[in-house]
Amino acid sequence: METLLLIGPENGDLQKLRSLLLKRGFQVRAGQVGDLERLCQKEGSFALGLVEAPKSERLQDLVQKVRRNSSCKELPLIALIRPEQLRELGTAPGLEDFLILPAEPEGVEARIRFVLG
Repeated sequence: METLLLIGPENGDLQKLRSLLLKRGFQVRAGQVGDLERLCQKEGSFALGLVEAPKSERLQDLVQKVRRNSSCKELPLIALIRPEQLRELGTAPGLEDFLILPAEPEGVEARIRFVLG
């Protein structure tokens, strides 16, 4: 089964989806932005990344941090965004897709399966 990388705030919506994804058979590695280097280098390869920018960080900055890591450069990314972040999408290239929060768990799973093909 595919391993997903979840990067977002400790108490964010993405972390709440973690248990659902595990129940649906995905392998999941989760962490915060500061854990990105360790996760990408030591945990192996990932099929897809789900990112949620903390309220204090722009989506573009988070996507750039992921892309700067050589192990995650080509990783397909789906962003979970708040409605007020919609205007940032044009400045955050490198995303395969996005979901607006609050996102229904079934919708997140469907989007993951679609991007994975």
